[in-house]
Amino acid sequence: MNASETQVQTRIRPEDLGIVDVTRELAGAWHLVAALARRQISVRYAQTAFGAMWVLIQPLFTTLLYTLVFGLFVKVPTGGVPYPLFALTGMIAWGLFSQSMERASGSLIQDERLITKVYFPRLALPLSAALSALVDFIVAGAILVPVSLIYGYVPGWSIFPALACLLPLFLAALATGTLLASLNIRWRDLRQVAPFFTQILVWASPVAWPLEVAPPEWQPYLLLNPLTPPILYFRSAITGSAPPPMLSLAASLVSTLALSFLAFLVFRRVERDFADYI
Repeated sequence: MNASETQVQTRIRPEDLGIVDVTRELAGAWHLVAALARRQISVRYAQTAFGAMWVLIQPLFTTLLYTLVFGLFVKVPTGGVPYPLFALTGMIAWGLFSQSMERASGSLIQDERLITKVYFPRLALPLSAALSALVDFIVAGAILVPVSLIYGYVPGWSIFPALACLLPLFLAALATGTLLASLNIRWRDLRQVAPFFTQILVWASPVAWPLEVAPPEWQPYLLLNPLTPPILYFRSAITGSAPPPMLSLAASLVSTLALSFLAFLVFRRVERDFADYI
């Protein structure tokens, strides 16, 4: 075989991008992330009788149930805060986590045809799915204004740092959802994990109960739950209750960033074989 007949073989393999490069790639595709988030919102409430009203109905009915059980029957102490307002603040903060996580966890399976047809940053799917839950949070949060005023509570400027403290809550939802979405590609049975996981976490977090009802020796361990400090701080900004220690908020952010890094590593490892399992 002469030189002119020599065949040159080129091996194409995915580039091993680091977290900084992937973040830069996602930032460059912000228009795609926004479009996917808008589609998530429109599809979710298309052809429904109540539409976005479900965003209000769900936390209100759950708050009513918690009020009957914990406020009327059990009568848990809430430091003078009316229990309906106490539970509603917890439910709205919790809804941000649960909705973001559940939507992100199913994003890759939901858009598997899109993955096989065109290249784009795959992390845009769980990110856009999680971001779509922010609209639900804003709509549901709007009902806090009249409810707070009914009970004589007027949220002050502290509401703005409280919203910033919800960032670890959202990052934890995005990281957990991305991790589950990555594993769902190979093991489809894990789609049942997200709803089950939220059912466990809602009782392990101070959504319907105050931290003070736990034995004092247990409270430091409960604060290690990265969801606990943001929920407590958000409730504190609305009701004026005692905020959690700032150190617990810092610990929540650190543990959430560690979880996010783990989710990134797993996602990048599984991403190489998406086409084989979808």
